[in-house]
Amino acid sequence: MDLVLSDQLQFPSFYRVVPDERYEQDAIVQLLLHFGWRWVGLIASVEDSSQRASKVLREKLSKEGICVEYLITCSGTSLDSYQEAVKAIQSSSSTVVVVYSSLMYFGPLMYSEGWGSLANKVWIVSLTMEIFTNTENYWGVFNGCLMMSFPRGEIPGLKEFLFTATPALYPSNPFLKQVWGSKFGCSVERCLGNKYLQTVALSLYDVNNFRLTYNVYKSVYMVAHALHNMYQMGEITVASSLKKNFHPWRVSVLTHLHMH
Repeated sequence: MDLVLSDQLQFPSFYRVVPDERYEQDAIVQLLLHFGWRWVGLIASVEDSSQRASKVLREKLSKEGICVEYLITCSGTSLDSYQEAVKAIQSSSSTVVVVYSSLMYFGPLMYSEGWGSLANKVWIVSLTMEIFTNTENYWGVFNGCLMMSFPRGEIPGLKEFLFTATPALYPSNPFLKQVWGSKFGCSVERCLGNKYLQTVALSLYDVNNFRLTYNVYKSVYMVAHALHNMYQMGEITVASSLKKNFHPWRVSVLTHLHMH
């Protein structure tokens, strides 16, 4: 996440529903201190945001007397580099590994030879990796890992909808076709009529724990509330007014909106 966007003077109309990465870094430091882990490894990706964040994290760790044994940068350019990364983690003396990388760059590491031998490490995973939990290859090594996570909340009616939705009912919905293929391992044509998401184990498809989805849900409602407030203040008078281009600062009512 680009910290430049946190500058309210330069971007007074920028809003987000994900935590500021600085708070996440502080949480990681406090977690390490809580368990007395002062000798750790760090994995980052080649992206500018990850490099910047890992640099700030190392500085915060150093201030608290926590030492970084190694820093591995996942570049995504060579499979050999991932193999070398696995060997470096295997031979390290530190037990704790902090992952501050996106899945796009970290993913190939999970398919490298020797990955399964890293299950004896304690993994602390940042928010940028939350979506990786649908990847089966993570289960053995990451089982029991400590993960920074988005807040979750209930989306009224979503679970009931998903439990009854099928590609037969919504044939033009590409999302359902994708889910049917990944969760049931069969084509839509062969699964029609005898497969429902309600039968899928929660460990594979937890409809009560859609954290990213909930953040999108909050975003939509925040914009809706802002537009409604503009309507109440006379900024919008008729339906045709919605086609106008509004100045971003007019949606400042979002700063006073709190959703849980």
